[in-house]
Amino acid sequence: MVRNISDEPYDRGPEYVPYTHTKGYIWFEIGIFTRWDSSGKCQILCVDTPFDLPDKLEASFKKRPSVLNFADPFAMYIDLIDLIINYYDLSVWRIRNPVRKLEENRPYAGHLFKLMHDISRHAIHTSEILSATIKTFEEMLKSQTKVYNESPDAYDKTYQEQAKEYMKFQIQVVKSLKLRSDSNQQRLENEVNLAFNNIAKQDNMVMKSIAVLTMVFFPATFLSLQALFGTAFFNFGDDGWKVSTGFWIYWVVTVPITVMVIFAFRIWMVCTA
Repeated sequence: MVRNISDEPYDRGPEYVPYTHTKGYIWFEIGIFTRWDSSGKCQILCVDTPFDLPDKLEASFKKRPSVLNFADPFAMYIDLIDLIINYYDLSVWRIRNPVRKLEENRPYAGHLFKLMHDISRHAIHTSEILSATIKTFEEMLKSQTKVYNESPDAYDKTYQEQAKEYMKFQIQVVKSLKLRSDSNQQRLENEVNLAFNNIAKQDNMVMKSIAVLTMVFFPATFLSLQALFGTAFFNFGDDGWKVSTGFWIYWVVTVPITVMVIFAFRIWMVCTA
């Protein structure tokens, strides 16, 4: 999960990334271990969780409209999965926030390539985790259906249908988050491509400017009038430097050629554009 950078009222949730973490993100490698027996005893051990998961899970149990049926080995998962999905939702949207900031600051995107690649890496990891979660939940749904089918008398039909439909709903929520995560990744790729194109455009403008300056000074620099006319415009004698009276020939030839070259270059630029 990355650090929250949004100041919107709807996103003022807990900060899970301590400010002592200079990287700006933190990994929660949540491990869940369960034990259930036919007597109705169910135990779930969760490790490496966010700091507020125990309190949230306890509050969720207290708010339940009905008591959990511990004869169902999947009963304890309902509230736990809801919490995990909530953390996924925060993770996805807290990646979306810096993506939006980049979109709002496109003129400076060329200086933020490292940041964009870091955010892209987080978006890729998030999509990967969501894909794995979807497959895990789908396998849980299959196991849940198998348990209900093998013990039809242990759970009434209404209970079975409600439990399976809620699991399907949770799977669909994760799939929706996966779509949002993929969208974040694609938007970030667009910003990276746009930044590359803008830099290439700037480089192209620099090359065009150099080409224009070259066209301006090219005729005067490389046109050898002395070779063409056999005229020496500058002489050094006993009286010092002397300028030839035919020096005007240099300007008569150079200025029109320079104008013609610039005009031809301009026409070529317009045609290629």
